[in-house]
Amino acid sequence: MSRESESRDLRLDRALAGLPRELPPENDLWPGIAAQLEPRDVDDDRGPRDAQLHHGNQRLAARDRLRVRLTEELERAIKDSGVTDGSVVAFCAHTTCALIINEWEDGALEDFRGRMLRLVPDDLYYAHDDEVRRTQNLDESHERRNGPAHVKAMLLSASSHAIPLAGGAAMLGRWQRLILFEMDEPKARQVVFHVFGE
Repeated sequence: MSRESESRDLRLDRALAGLPRELPPENDLWPGIAAQLEPRDVDDDRGPRDAQLHHGNQRLAARDRLRVRLTEELERAIKDSGVTDGSVVAFCAHTTCALIINEWEDGALEDFRGRMLRLVPDDLYYAHDDEVRRTQNLDESHERRNGPAHVKAMLLSASSHAIPLAGGAAMLGRWQRLILFEMDEPKARQVVFHVFGE
């Protein structure tokens, strides 16, 4: 056994040490899990508290086809919620943009944009844009050629992020920022912040 696999096995043994050796009978398993998921008072050295839930929307518009900083809006949603320990989910319900957590630095953002344009060029054929072939999800009021934007958003697959909270702040790394990348023409967008915890 290699030293690496031995170390991994020791970590697994330590992690499993506190778990029960046998599962409860099937009829008892689900009620126990359901009871754990219900909001309840927590009693610790700070006294009893109730679980909290806060839901907020942020409407915004990109000034260009690339990016919008959302870290300040994220921090505002956390502060407004009153939740100090828990999680926040940032969700964008659009199909031609993406939420990214990464460094806000001009060179990195330029590199990202350049790579996306090389991976998904705007000047190729996209079936989504073929007015003869396309028969689904047509709405004449806003349809236009945006096949590349859909493909870029699909590749990124980033419509939401769950971010842990501690001490009333998002536990983002030193350089991490929440960024909305617009893949289509600039337009009004909505990002939902769902904050929950204590």
